[in-house]
Amino acid sequence: MEIMKDLQNNMVGIGVARWLETNSAETRVALFVVLGQQDILALSQNTLGFSDSSVSAADYPGAKNGFMARREQIDQEVQSALDIGARRNGNLIGTSMVER
Repeated sequence: MEIMKDLQNNMVGIGVARWLETNSAETRVALFVVLGQQDILALSQNTLGFSDSSVSAADYPGAKNGFMARREQIDQEVQSALDIGARRNGNLIGTSMVER
């Protein structure tokens, strides 16, 4: 499951970078706080909520396959959470570069 957490968080980081291409944020920490509160950023291997016990820490192929199946969903969750967070908190989290 540690592998799943690492893969999840790597994709979250990529999603944040993509979001920052068209938005700005006062601090990146604020972005990761939002993602942690939404359980998108995996703070521990137990926060992922996978019920598939067949994927063990030693099962890299299984972890990779699970990640590949969820990759786009993770990115969509990141984009959505950051967009919603930006609208709720205004400049605290970010603003669209298009709005400037």
